Parts: sequence; structure tokens; C-alpha cells
Amino acid sequence: MIALCRLLKRDPRPLRPLWERASNPLPAPPKTSRQVQAPSPPAGAPRPPRNDLPRDVPDFTGREAKLAAVLAAVLAAVDGSRVVAVDGMAGVGKTCLAVHAAHRLAAAYPDAQLYVDLHGFTAGREPLDPDPALRTLLAALDVPSEKIPQEGGIEPGWDTARRRRGWPARCWTSRTPTPPGPPR
Repeated sequence: MIALCRLLKRDPRPLRPLWERASNPLPAPPKTSRQVQAPSPPAGAPRPPRNDLPRDVPDFTGREAKLAAVLAAVLAAVDGSRVVAVDGMAGVGKTCLAVHAAHRLAAAYPDAQLYVDLHGFTAGREPLDPDPALRTLLAALDVPSEKIPQEGGIEPGWDTARRRRGWPARCWTSRTPTPPGPPR
């Protein structure tokens, strides 16, 4: 900054407060403060559907083709149980793309919109294991805690009927998501 002021033949002293503020940025607010809690409904009123999605970005640009591909893959599912995986290096915008697509698809899934941060590339933090991730989702859907196994793993054979109905038990046990269908 001083070199720039010398080049422009300007006094750098008036810029010192600005320089000090820029050198000491404020820490990001905790995640919980970023999510606004909706007011509680009146007693006896039906509870509004759960929406755990982070806020959508207002200036989502440059990835219209990828967004269209994600939306088309989800909407092409005949029975509404399509799993779409977004893969890429850290920092390329996978979460932003997924969250933006989820906001666009929210009306098609009025029962709930769930979000779990898997911490795949979070510095200083281990990625979330499949068992706690699935427990978090089940708890978010108000599955009674006594019906969620707390010890051991939630493995593919945990509940054969549930396994036949959907993908979670198989999907969480491997890095490669498998489409819905009969167990292999």
C-alpha cells in the first residue's frame, strides 16, 4: 500500500485506519446464527414442513448447464427417489450448486427439505461418518429415538423392509451412490 501511495505521490497516513481494519478481519459468525428460526405456530395448528436448507445465494451464475443437469436428473425420476451425486475438488462450489438446486426443487418436496453438512473438505474436521449422518436425518424427520439404533452401525441389513423401500441403507455404506432398486 505504501509503495502505491509513493507511486501516486500521496500521503499514506489517512489510509492507516482502513489498512488496520483490513488486516484484522472479523471472524465469521457461528453457523447457528446464520439460520433464521421460524416463529412457532399457534397451539393446535399443523406444524410447517421442516426446511434445513442453508440460504440460497442470490447471485448464482455461470453454472446454468450443471444446474439444469441436476434438476433434469431429479425430475426424471419416475418414483421420486432419485439420488444425484455432485463430485469435485474442494472449493469448486459443489455445496452451492446442490443448495441452489434444492431451493429450486423445494416446491416439489413439500414434506421437508433436509440438509446435513458432511464436512467432506472442512479444514481441521473429519468428514461426518455415515451412521451419524443417517441418525441426524432420521431425528430431523421426528423418528422416535428409541427406533434409531444408537450403538453399532446402521448397516445395509439393519432393516430389510426399509432397505427394499429406499436407498439410504445402501447409499451410506459406499462412496459411490447406487440408484434406487432391489438390493444387489
